[in-house]
Amino acid sequence: MKTLILLFISLQLIAQDSVSNDTSQGYDLDEGRIQARQQRICTVSESDEPPFFVSSAYKQGDKTYENLRSLRDRTRQSFIPRRSIVKVPKESQHLVGTPSSYVKVEVLGINDDEFHNENLNERGKLRRATNKLTSLPKVELGEKGYLHSKSVEKVDEFTFVVTEDSPLLHFPQLQAMDVAAITPRRTGDGKFLTNRCCYSSFIFHTSVQVEYPDEPICTDEYVFQIVYADGSKGDSIGVDLNACHVANNLMPLKDQDFLAMANFIKVAKGDSALNFSTNKLELLDSRGIVKVPLDYENYDADTRSAPGPYGSLHYNLDDKGSADAYAKPMTACTFMEILKTQQEECSGYGCQIQFGNMYHPKNWGPHETHYTGKCIDIRPLRIDNTTYAMTYHNPVYDLDKTIELIKLLRRAGATNIYFNDWNVRKELPYVGRVTGHDNHIHFCLDPENEDVQKACRDGIPSIEQN
Repeated sequence: MKTLILLFISLQLIAQDSVSNDTSQGYDLDEGRIQARQQRICTVSESDEPPFFVSSAYKQGDKTYENLRSLRDRTRQSFIPRRSIVKVPKESQHLVGTPSSYVKVEVLGINDDEFHNENLNERGKLRRATNKLTSLPKVELGEKGYLHSKSVEKVDEFTFVVTEDSPLLHFPQLQAMDVAAITPRRTGDGKFLTNRCCYSSFIFHTSVQVEYPDEPICTDEYVFQIVYADGSKGDSIGVDLNACHVANNLMPLKDQDFLAMANFIKVAKGDSALNFSTNKLELLDSRGIVKVPLDYENYDADTRSAPGPYGSLHYNLDDKGSADAYAKPMTACTFMEILKTQQEECSGYGCQIQFGNMYHPKNWGPHETHYTGKCIDIRPLRIDNTTYAMTYHNPVYDLDKTIELIKLLRRAGATNIYFNDWNVRKELPYVGRVTGHDNHIHFCLDPENEDVQKACRDGIPSIEQN
């Protein structure tokens, strides 16, 4: 068994940490902490009960929330964001996932999706999804109620990203990670690994006296394993879920999307101009798509454009909330790597990637070929820093830069590349011609494509490697 690193974040310890390091009473607080931790004894055990469950939404369409119903009469009492963390009593756990039941829950963690909902609230394609339209109050930590049995998901299906304000980041192993994530540790027969940890002589220090409690102070912990962005696993940590609202600083991500999402978050954080954090992640669970981060504060209403990652520009936004900037997680991740690599490899005038429609379902009108969330439109490159639409006939069009950009797309695994300039197609035979593509390049990043996956996970191969 790998080294078991045990975390004790109890209310008592937090209280102790809040005390001044005043040694006038003849007591060295730091030395007391060390002695207390040295006297901690843990017993490894296991449990049939999961540490918690994850909330979802049943028959709510694109809404980012579900209704929490009263324990008294099952009327709607508040709304709970999708991917919040809830506790389900043991006697109700067998109802989770059944067709038509209600499950008692207690809210342990609330998904922080306010940034996303503010953007959804703009008058646009997805406005009905926002929680801003409901008359219900938002749930509070510790609130109890009923959720539909199909609005509760098992912990087995998720990996949990540790948010930037989590007390768990006191762990050196988690501090060193670009994207810190954990998952419950299981035994060979599927049970959850737990710890029972006790202090035989825990010391409380106050400005008046030092107290030694008669009985040991014990906590129950679930054991979680560290998960890296490439999916590999590291050390284990013991987490007391009753302390400091630890669950409120965990962001659940579906296992099937974790690799793409973790690397998406990693590359987004790598652009200091974005000031990106996990609470700015705009994930539309109902459609399984994530939005490329944009600088909404510098949205230009006249040109309907906003700055994007790594010096890019998103043009012709469908609405101020940019409903058309979503993509499948793997597609979005690799596109972010393309933006990053372009900034590294191309400098000077005309290197900016200007991207348009990404996600566009058929019932939204134009660009219906983008309904899969796998395809993107970008403008050809130019000899200056202008941002207006242009065709390859325009005098500011830069053929050489555009050819190099399309080669970059190809290195990232792009397929279905269309652009109508004959000179480009002569140089790059894999580029096709389609009516209406004189002023933009269309390409797709298929999540099932191994080159796309590799570009997301490891970055785009250099020109020499390729």
